[in-house]
Amino acid sequence: MTSRVLYIDDAEPELLRTYAAQLQEAGSLEIECSPPPLQMDLRPFVQTTSDLFLVDYDLTQVDKQGRHADYFGGTLAARIREVFPEHPIVLLTRRSLESWKTNRYLLEALEVFDWVLFKDDDPTLAARILTSISTAFKRLRGTQGKDWPSLRRLLGTANPVEEDLVRQAGPPLRDGQWQVPVLARWLQNVLLRYPGVLYDEVHAATYVGLDIASFVTPEVQELFRETIYTGCFSDLSPRWWKRRLLSAAKQFLLENGVQDSVRPALADTLRSRCALDVSASKCVSSGNSPADTVCYVLNQPVLYRYSLSYRPDTRPAVMDEPRVSFKAIRESNEVMDELFDADVMPMVCRIRGGESPLER
Repeated sequence: MTSRVLYIDDAEPELLRTYAAQLQEAGSLEIECSPPPLQMDLRPFVQTTSDLFLVDYDLTQVDKQGRHADYFGGTLAARIREVFPEHPIVLLTRRSLESWKTNRYLLEALEVFDWVLFKDDDPTLAARILTSISTAFKRLRGTQGKDWPSLRRLLGTANPVEEDLVRQAGPPLRDGQWQVPVLARWLQNVLLRYPGVLYDEVHAATYVGLDIASFVTPEVQELFRETIYTGCFSDLSPRWWKRRLLSAAKQFLLENGVQDSVRPALADTLRSRCALDVSASKCVSSGNSPADTVCYVLNQPVLYRYSLSYRPDTRPAVMDEPRVSFKAIRESNEVMDELFDADVMPMVCRIRGGESPLER
């Protein structure tokens, strides 16, 4: 299904058409280009059939008639949200633009944009993101009820345990109701961002004791077919339900007469009973298998005992605890000491000094 995009930018019309054509060629998009309305007069847009608004940040360029908008994209986005409260608004800008860099955190706090794209991004990736956002918002807008039961149906929860986990993740319900842009932001920034209720492929593979290359093979994915998340934004990056992964793996082992725990047994059973060439997850710090968690900094499997607790964010308690591998502590400049608990800092120093705390 084609998504209709209204692209608002003050660039030269030919440049707009060129970029719009690149996006259209890369995905199922129909793009209409428009200069920014003077004095934010949205009357020309009120009857729009667009599914998504794509807004440039710096709209102050003077046109050939000497006219220019006297506002930036964030101001226009806030006005669009007032008129079209259930439509997605995506910011398009340049990474080098000083006014964007200066106001970035303010715009994020105001939550006037639902996503940020950059003009130097790969058009294929940008088109895929725009299509996914448009499709998700269409689905949310078309949902009847906009309450907890409708949210359960949107997510595709399978049982009371999953529903309870989703509740613990803090869905934005007020008086039992949700609003489209607020729910979309929670889906992107909480439920799909933090591992714990859903898993991306690195966390999913590690959870069942497989390396990523083995986990994503068609044969293994068939085993976990019923665990795949099919809700909003699922077409942007695949996710798997954590609890279903464990249940599917256990069922497979039982059917093959294996009573062991999933993580140490699954790879061996797939090799011996199904003749599949699979490998167990390997710890990035020790090289041992199977790894049982994921390093927050390196995004690679690691054994729990070869990692330390880390506090990079305020994720809900239901989500997995972030861990940082000894390897990242030794080698990565992205590890920030202030995000460790004070009582483990002596251990951090010993690890950086080349010592293995496990050998003490």
